Amino acid sequence: MATSATSDSLPSIGTWRVAGAMALTKLALGTSIAFHKGGRSWDAGMLYTPLPTVSFGLVVRNLGRPVVRDSALRIVVASAVTFRPARGAALTAEVLGTERRPVAGYDRRYRAGAQIVLPIRWLVTATSAFEFESRPSGNRLGRWSIGVAFGRLNQLLGVATTAEPEGVARNLEAYSLAAIAKGVTRPGPF
Repeated sequence: MATSATSDSLPSIGTWRVAGAMALTKLALGTSIAFHKGGRSWDAGMLYTPLPTVSFGLVVRNLGRPVVRDSALRIVVASAVTFRPARGAALTAEVLGTERRPVAGYDRRYRAGAQIVLPIRWLVTATSAFEFESRPSGNRLGRWSIGVAFGRLNQLLGVATTAEPEGVARNLEAYSLAAIAKGVTRPGPF
């Protein structure tokens, strides 16, 4: 997979990412390397699926803390649970922790989203997510993302995110375009 994307806090840094994963019985492990204009970083993740309708995930991003535009990218830890109530539908809740720098600790954000697969001639997946920021005054809407993907194993997808500084969509904050190629391994003669 290769993507050109932007960082949450540094727009237009031109990141290219190459990723791979390996699926075991109920556990999948993956990693990616991201090449930024000013350095590179690693991401690592796992997905555990104890039941066909429930899965748990954990991702750690920006390992290595590359320096981009004179600032070290912060480590981000994301954990999620996904529930699939019906074929082609999924509901997800996430908690994200972003490293505080230079002080210790993590700032928290919460996301909730839904995904619907439309079984038409070219498989289309529509995704939407809302992100809530934790503030001393309480949680408030921080961002809204919407995306669409075309294809099943091989996909072309795009995601757009708006900034919500007052709880109202103001402007396009970031976008991401990606092409994903997936393959199925078969046992060989060895």
